[in-house]
Amino acid sequence: MTDDPRDYLDLSDIPEHQQDLRLLQHKASWRLDEKLNEVGVTTPAAQIFLNSHDGNGLVIDSASLIDLVVNAVQHGDLPSPSEDYSGLFYVQSSFDDAHRVGDELLLDQAMDVVGQVHAQLQG
Repeated sequence: MTDDPRDYLDLSDIPEHQQDLRLLQHKASWRLDEKLNEVGVTTPAAQIFLNSHDGNGLVIDSASLIDLVVNAVQHGDLPSPSEDYSGLFYVQSSFDDAHRVGDELLLDQAMDVVGQVHAQLQG
């Protein structure tokens, strides 16, 4: 991966043990926002959450698109859509239809964008 000036982040106020994570979050964030804009989504990736549930409808996981990319880079486990995912929401851990992203961004589109950014950050 080539250096991009947008990757710069002032780390002077961030504790040393958190710097790598914060830098990865920063790199994932602007790349996701850029890819989302390409598909017509103006909502920042930090405000879009992939929520999943168990068989009883209880929330078992809720992560922002940024968290999905960061976890995939750190652990190599890029999630794939399944019936356990309830969809994309503007509120973390919500299943309220009023908070659902809807047609602005479909789950498959979001996962494709996450995969593209993951590939970019893997180099």
